[in-house]
Amino acid sequence: MFVRLDKRFSHRYTYLVSYTLAKADDVGSRETNNGGFFHVTDQSNPSLDVGPADSDRRNSLVASGTAQLPWDMTLGAVWTYRSAAPFSAYSANISADGQRQYVPGTSRNQGNRDLNLAAVNAYRALNGLPAVADSQIQTDRVSTVDIRFAKSIRLQGRPG
Repeated sequence: MFVRLDKRFSHRYTYLVSYTLAKADDVGSRETNNGGFFHVTDQSNPSLDVGPADSDRRNSLVASGTAQLPWDMTLGAVWTYRSAAPFSAYSANISADGQRQYVPGTSRNQGNRDLNLAAVNAYRALNGLPAVADSQIQTDRVSTVDIRFAKSIRLQGRPG
């Protein structure tokens, strides 16, 4: 879904706000340590590898505006927000064919989506590791602001 609201330039200002809601699912993961090829983590249960695509970012919001100020000055700003990409919770176990295994009770790319944190913490407790709080999970959420200021300067050529 894509929604856009814009005001064309008039009365010395313009703005644009756009929102995108997207969802991308696929099978397998493209691991760089696996030569960049898709792989299945558990051949006996391939459904564990069905989930959000590695590039899935559900929400994107962009707001921008420009105002023409007195004395030939212009002020503009762009704010961009993108929700976090998913990630998988891997265990320390490696299968016989060299594939990393998911934490029991989880599947591919549930992080930043619907990760079963209770399953992750149960696995950690079995391995003598402390529990992880939701607030401790790092995210690659993006929120940036870009502000621009410009001043026109007119130069006049001198006669040769």
